[in-house]
Amino acid sequence: MNDQLRERLLAFSTDKDIFNKAKQLLLLRKEYQLKIKDIADVFQVKSSYICQLMRLNHLPEMIKDGYYGKQINISLLFIISRLRSEQDIVNAYEKILQSGFSVAQTESLVREILYKIKDKGDYLNREEIKGLFKLIKDVNPDLMIKFRQTKIKTLLRIEMKGNLETTSTLIRRIIS
Repeated sequence: MNDQLRERLLAFSTDKDIFNKAKQLLLLRKEYQLKIKDIADVFQVKSSYICQLMRLNHLPEMIKDGYYGKQINISLLFIISRLRSEQDIVNAYEKILQSGFSVAQTESLVREILYKIKDKGDYLNREEIKGLFKLIKDVNPDLMIKFRQTKIKTLLRIEMKGNLETTSTLIRRIIS
């Protein structure tokens, strides 16, 4: 990246108009085939923030007007910009305005639209996770277990080493 381009990017980094900043970034990125990481380095922010800025470009004018009219804040715009269709974005925007959604409520709404999953239930607590690990380790202490739980999915991974005879025997013990 040359110094002149770096200076142009630095000028946009201080722009207070978030939509102008997003538009200029998109144009410069296309014109110079810039990587998100390189832009983030110039702005001295994380790459994810640059991606959020770029997503603002596909928001409908109605929503941009709502931002300029101080009806919705930038945090909520970043969240609803994750939606893919304009209709979903407009519907979410209207719901946010009608109900005065917080950031957490907006994230939940977007998750529901994107993944068709409602926020229900609780995470497993540490004791429950330890119990699960113990149950599996009782079958064979050499098993490698990975567990991750998010609001939209849970991953339970059991890794075992050995030939088919050994691993099939272990799996049958877990099943029974």
